[in-house]
Amino acid sequence: MIYIPLEKLDTFETSGWAIDFSQLFTTQDMAKIKWNYLFESLNNRYCCFMYNITEYRMDAYAGFIGVFENKKTPKIILNPKGVSFGFEYPGERTLTFEDSILFLRKEIHFSDNPNLSGVPFIAIDLVEKKFRFIDFDHSSYYYSPKKVEGVIFKLHLDLPKEIGNSERKYVSREGELFDLSKLPSYSLDKLNDDTFFQLYRKEKELLV
Repeated sequence: MIYIPLEKLDTFETSGWAIDFSQLFTTQDMAKIKWNYLFESLNNRYCCFMYNITEYRMDAYAGFIGVFENKKTPKIILNPKGVSFGFEYPGERTLTFEDSILFLRKEIHFSDNPNLSGVPFIAIDLVEKKFRFIDFDHSSYYYSPKKVEGVIFKLHLDLPKEIGNSERKYVSREGELFDLSKLPSYSLDKLNDDTFFQLYRKEKELLV
């Protein structure tokens, strides 16, 4: 995966991706936003453009995404309205492309019941056009999913020193396997404010 910080959107054409930014949902004038990043899958079939990245609390960042396919003539295939995803400065660990699966992190908080809150991985199947939750606490920032075979993945602890120095004591999930085919799946049109959070809540209620 490559990632490229972008600042001049009016003249943008990076790594062969010529994107029409007018297609994207946005709440701000994108030409005035400096924090915009392009992430490209290793097979060059997809790219994820993360934009309007903002600091929503100290040292915590999130941005909107636009996912495109077909490098020669980019076509937008995903651009959730109103839902931002976690950005990890300086960028490399923000998301993971594994073939046609895109993994992002999303901080979800329920003030009425913090036990249902979490920072799950959102596994988006760009071919199947569905997404799944990989339930996680805040330690998801220290991990990344690695493909084993098919849709079976395992968790890799990328930052062992950082998790060891954390004030919170987390249970290690290094090497944990998960099979996407066995997890509940939802259509991509449910990636919005109204339904997205409630879907995660319902899954957590079955676990807590």
